[in-house]
Amino acid sequence: MADSLKEIILFGDGKCKRGKWYLFSLDESHDSNFPGNINFPGTYIIFVKGECLYVGQSMNILKRLKDHIRMARYTNTWKTPWGYYSKILFAIRRERFRYERLAIEKRFIEKFKPKHNVLLKSNDE
Repeated sequence: MADSLKEIILFGDGKCKRGKWYLFSLDESHDSNFPGNINFPGTYIIFVKGECLYVGQSMNILKRLKDHIRMARYTNTWKTPWGYYSKILFAIRRERFRYERLAIEKRFIEKFKPKHNVLLKSNDE
């Protein structure tokens, strides 16, 4: 497992609790699907081949991830705005308040520097 994943993962009992990271993955099998229990506000990180692709936050993580990722037709890959991948790993964290989600998102964007995230820059930079 990539070093970046080791830094954020706290394995629990599989239930998404506030302030704890929860991991799941999608692969090329037809049985692979989003878990139904992630229909809550929080922060998410998308990894492919151990590299952080994107960090985001949403009021509904399940809906937002489905906006990003779909199963591609005729191939057993997952289609994202950034390309086609056979396996995608997600780390999600339940957070109720927007300011907490934004702070966590900003911290991990600065830490991992994902190539598909852009932080707003001030005029003096």
